Amino acid sequence: MSARIADPNLEQEARAWIEAVTGEPLGDGSFHEVLKSGVALCNLVRALQPDIIKAPSKLPAPFKQMENIGFYLGACAKLGQHANDTFQTVDLFEGKDMYAVIRQLHSLGRLMQKKPDYTGPVLGVKESQGYKREFTEAQLMEARATTTFLGKGSAGTAGAAVSRLEQGKVIDRANVPGN
Repeated sequence: MSARIADPNLEQEARAWIEAVTGEPLGDGSFHEVLKSGVALCNLVRALQPDIIKAPSKLPAPFKQMENIGFYLGACAKLGQHANDTFQTVDLFEGKDMYAVIRQLHSLGRLMQKKPDYTGPVLGVKESQGYKREFTEAQLMEARATTTFLGKGSAGTAGAAVSRLEQGKVIDRANVPGN
């Protein structure tokens, strides 16, 4: 597993969620070992939405295992997972970035909580649904008339004093020593 994991419980939470959703134990191997074939991941998305992909191949051939991982990632995209929340097939198959795999599983767990028809086990915190703000016309008019500091630049800072020293001074770059 990657050393980049800030919270060692993330892997355990993801493992427990997969087992709870599929109803099958993952086994005793490392997280990489139990997920490498892609079978458990395909079973996961099939448990979340049965018709999303076909049954995974159980052949031990590397290309079949990578194909299973690819099918899983495609199913996650169909479920609505954003591309920036996913991982590359080699991240899992070769164990190059297990942190990305764990992040992706947590993202999928959050995504499922947003689905109105999903009532299964949860992973992670529920995403906020947003907070719609409504303003009166008077509030909008007042905001339009308010002075902002966006165009001020570095006025009032030490940097502004330096730029004032150079005002009005013309530099002839042809006569600067070193050119």
